[in-house]
Amino acid sequence: MCKLIRTSYALEVIKSYLKNMTGDESKRLQIENFLAQYLTVCFYAEMEEKVLKIYSKRLSRDADDRIKYFSKESAKAWGRLVPKSDISKLAACFGDDCKEKFNDNLEDRDVSIYSSVIKSRHDASHGRGGNVTIKDIEGAIVSASIILSKLGDAIQ
Repeated sequence: MCKLIRTSYALEVIKSYLKNMTGDESKRLQIENFLAQYLTVCFYAEMEEKVLKIYSKRLSRDADDRIKYFSKESAKAWGRLVPKSDISKLAACFGDDCKEKFNDNLEDRDVSIYSSVIKSRHDASHGRGGNVTIKDIEGAIVSASIILSKLGDAIQ
């Protein structure tokens, strides 16, 4: 299963910090929210890398040098598409059967948890701030690992 190692590590450091934080509870909750918003950005960036890696690995298999180059360049664009709907479109590039296999093997719960954090990242990055918690990030890391694994299975 594909794991979000950097995001998981940052999450553990933040949880440890918050656990040891004393003082005003409202201040602690505010700091937790700021740190959770930061984690959404880490999460999204690491997902970009993981999607790109899965896509590139598949495209470079048994291809000549020009196809490998084309694959590497096109993968840069696809790797930036992290919402579940875009990952599904990526799977469809390998055939409708790949898209169906990807979508059919995901639980709605995982898609919902994952999509919520992706939306929170968008909100945090575009000035509105995100209403996301550390628990949301924990769940999304698990769901993201499942989504990445299912993408790899679907396009191989």
